[in-house]
Amino acid sequence: METGVIYYRFINFDLCGLYVAETSLGVCKINFENSKPEFFSWINQNYPGFKIIADENNLESKLDKQIAEYFSGIRKYFDLKIDLKVTDFQIQVFNYLLKVPYGSVISYGDIACYLGGVKFARAVGNALNKNPLPILIPCHRVIDSKGRIGGFAAGVDIKKKLLNLEKESICTKI
Repeated sequence: METGVIYYRFINFDLCGLYVAETSLGVCKINFENSKPEFFSWINQNYPGFKIIADENNLESKLDKQIAEYFSGIRKYFDLKIDLKVTDFQIQVFNYLLKVPYGSVISYGDIACYLGGVKFARAVGNALNKNPLPILIPCHRVIDSKGRIGGFAAGVDIKKKLLNLEKESICTKI
């Protein structure tokens, strides 16, 4: 069994609070403030044998700074090391999603077509629902085929706030 240390902390931003976790390889988990129990459950399931340590002194980390810049409308892309433990299909979905420009949206069906056909739309939705790094892997940019917001693990209100943040940031910079 693999062992190591995961450092976690809670970061409070105006838009929302985030639980973040990092291993020595990079960021491994981000959860919105309304899902603390799921955060620790996910870590224990995906990193069994790892020691989980609160890291309350690391307030100026690269991750914290880049997320703060994103919430300020300054940062459009992230430059962080990540430690992903996901399936090959999820990697395909996430890699395609990372190509969706800041302030844009795409449908589940669009991603599914890229991956081989509309029949994969539900699988795409399931992959996005299990995204361990929301915001960094911008699953909030995915809408349904009729242009509706659709679901979001942290709730539709947070998804709307993230989409509005990106839209307003683009509009104020033109």
